[in-house]
Amino acid sequence: MLALVQPRYGIHYLPGDAFFTWQPGGFLTQSIALESDRARYEAGLPVPTHCGVISGQDEIIEATWPKARRTAMRPLMEDGRRFVIVKRLAGQTQASVEAMLKLAGDLADQGVDYDAGALFGFTLSRPERRGEKPNFLEDPEEYFCSELLAFVLRETAALRTTPPPAALMKRHPSWWTPYDLYALEGLWEVC
Repeated sequence: MLALVQPRYGIHYLPGDAFFTWQPGGFLTQSIALESDRARYEAGLPVPTHCGVISGQDEIIEATWPKARRTAMRPLMEDGRRFVIVKRLAGQTQASVEAMLKLAGDLADQGVDYDAGALFGFTLSRPERRGEKPNFLEDPEEYFCSELLAFVLRETAALRTTPPPAALMKRHPSWWTPYDLYALEGLWEVC
C-alpha cells in the first residue's frame, strides 16, 4: 500500500479521477462496509464507503446528505481519521473527462437530493437481486455517492479508449456501493 502525506495535483490526482474514502468507526460507515465486503472489513482491511469525482485542484463533486454538491477536497485530504484513495479510469480521454465533469457538475449545480431511501434498499435486499432493475427504494431523481459515480461512469463510457467492464453497464447504478466500484476489475488503470 502506498501512502502519500501530501498528494500533489497533476501528479497524484487529476480532474476526472475518482476518489474513495474510508473512515473507520462511524455507524453509517460501518454499515456500508459490512454490506460491501464483510470479510474484508472484519479482517481490518479498508473498505471504501464514500466516493465521488475529482473536478479540480481542490474541488470534488459528491452526493452526500442532503444534496449533491461541489466541495473542497483539502479537508478530506487533511482529515487524519480518513483514508483517501484516488483511482484513474482505464482509457480516460480528455473528452471523457469533460463529459464526466459536465454531467456530475450539472447534477451538483442543480442540487439534486441525496437518495437516502435507496441505501435502505441494500439492507432489505438479497445480493442476488441486485441487478439491471433499479433498487426498489431508489428515487430516479436522487443519487447517493456511488450511484452518482456509477451513473456518470456509464454515461461517459463510450468516450474512453478502454471498454468498461460488462458488470458496470449491466448493473443499475442504484445497486453499486463505493467498494464495488473501487474493486471492479478492468475499470481502473493498473499502477
